[in-house]
Amino acid sequence: MDEIGFLWTDAKMDKHERRWMAMFEALKEYKATHGHCRVPHKEGTLGIWVGTQRRLYTIDKLRRDRQEMLESIGFEWRLKRFVEVKKPEQETLWNSQYAKVVRFKEEYGHTCVPYRYPEDEGLGIWVHNQRIRNKNGTLRPDRKEKLDKVGFTWDFDEIYEKSWLDSYEELKQCYTKKLAIGTPLGKWVDYQRIRFANGSLEPERKAMLDEIGFEWWE
Repeated sequence: MDEIGFLWTDAKMDKHERRWMAMFEALKEYKATHGHCRVPHKEGTLGIWVGTQRRLYTIDKLRRDRQEMLESIGFEWRLKRFVEVKKPEQETLWNSQYAKVVRFKEEYGHTCVPYRYPEDEGLGIWVHNQRIRNKNGTLRPDRKEKLDKVGFTWDFDEIYEKSWLDSYEELKQCYTKKLAIGTPLGKWVDYQRIRFANGSLEPERKAMLDEIGFEWWE
């Protein structure tokens, strides 16, 4: 068979797929030896690969078939962590950001701080990180409880979409009835202009704003 150039591996399988399968087989061997799939990062290539699969799963980027293959051998997506040591400076920083979220909620009525929030980019990133930590099980229970008390939005996409549409309808009413645009809505309007200017505004949303005569430049 070798003499006629027979391909013993699937010819349609590209190098990335072959590498993934090779690592998967290595993980199966690791489990057979150790009884689990919790490969430490210090183990080198396999440990790094295992960590990558968990990160991809956390952000919903892991292919479904790969997820199922890993689960078939008892792969654990969430690992038990050591109790986090509360460092004073970290507590101060976290509480400071939390207070900003509370103020944001009081002003806008929700906690959907945009990732690229122009008034405080650090806050948008911090809020995003809390959602990621909650999803992968690394957010401290006491912190989650505090965020829950202020109605923190864990499912950002769905609520943010509703928030955007609510503001859009409010602006539409202002245009139709020739009403003054208040401060919260005015900030939302400014933010749409900023997103349009930096190219991050979705085309369908720009089209909706164009339909009601939105003024992109004051």
